[in-house]
Amino acid sequence: LLADLGQADPVAADLLARFTEERRRFVQTRAQIQDDLLLGEGGTRIDAELTPLTTAMLATLDQLQKHLGERSAAASATVTASVRQAQVALLLACVLALVAGIVLTQRLARSVVRRVDQAAAFAQTIATGDLRPTMTVAGRDEVATLQGALLTMRDRLAAIVAALRDASNSIGTASSQIASGNQDLS
Repeated sequence: LLADLGQADPVAADLLARFTEERRRFVQTRAQIQDDLLLGEGGTRIDAELTPLTTAMLATLDQLQKHLGERSAAASATVTASVRQAQVALLLACVLALVAGIVLTQRLARSVVRRVDQAAAFAQTIATGDLRPTMTVAGRDEVATLQGALLTMRDRLAAIVAALRDASNSIGTASSQIASGNQDLS
């Protein structure tokens, strides 16, 4: 564990090694003092030797805690910076997707509106009695179906008008013949 820590963080490894050595001396000194106390001696050694060793261990632990806190704060700052970068990248991607969606929607809407306007102008021209206009049908969507239906309507209206003209001409010819026959009879 100390070898791995030494490679990752030599300062923490040194502090931990120092604490381990101070604790070893504390335990050894405490055992000697306990033996002396059993013999009725060593009461003054507690304050003289054991208290400074305890103070040194606590100071080393405080230094280790401070160092680890600084490392943790630095790591937290690094993670926070990475999160901020990811948030900015995500925000930019969302904005780009939104802009692309708006542009595509506008183009699609213009395309549909333009074709519907062409179909409306075509129908208005037919409504005035002019059966000559043409229109290009492109695609297989609903607007193309509407355009195709308008072209079929124009062709059928033209056929009906042609048939009416023929019938009118036939009636006119027959009427002339009847009138001529009536004059011959009179």
